[in-house]
Amino acid sequence: MYKLELEKNTLADCKYFQEWLDINFSENIGFAVGSLISIYFETEPSETDKLLVSDFYSGLEESDKTSFDLEKLYQKRSDDGIGLYSKLRSNLVKLFQSGDLSISGAHFIEKKLMFAKSFLLSGDWATAQYELGQIEVEGDYTQEIHDAIKSEVDDYVNNNYL
Repeated sequence: MYKLELEKNTLADCKYFQEWLDINFSENIGFAVGSLISIYFETEPSETDKLLVSDFYSGLEESDKTSFDLEKLYQKRSDDGIGLYSKLRSNLVKLFQSGDLSISGAHFIEKKLMFAKSFLLSGDWATAQYELGQIEVEGDYTQEIHDAIKSEVDDYVNNNYL
């Protein structure tokens, strides 16, 4: 077994670093963090690999997170997008049931929102925000409907993105 010791990086996310080690160095056994970080390998890595590990670890910042954390983030954003779209659909159903919106009008609105809807359902709120800015307000897709949707998306992006 070989132990590589490095100066501790207080900004490093341990899960992210371990994921990176697992992907790039199958012979890594793990690491321990104390006043230094001790990284264990089955055999001694080459000098180039030691430098690669050292440079990668020392360059980690707080914003570097595991893909698992990103998956959780996008799952939440996707769930939130589904929630917003369900609310929108409910409002369209109410308009249809009250006779204020025809089935063709509802279909027109759905077609107008097709790309924005896709982005919301996948959790890509900033892209949905951009797409909403590209949609022309016309026909049954009124300014009131557009503003209500855009306002909710704008608020979400402002509150959940850097």
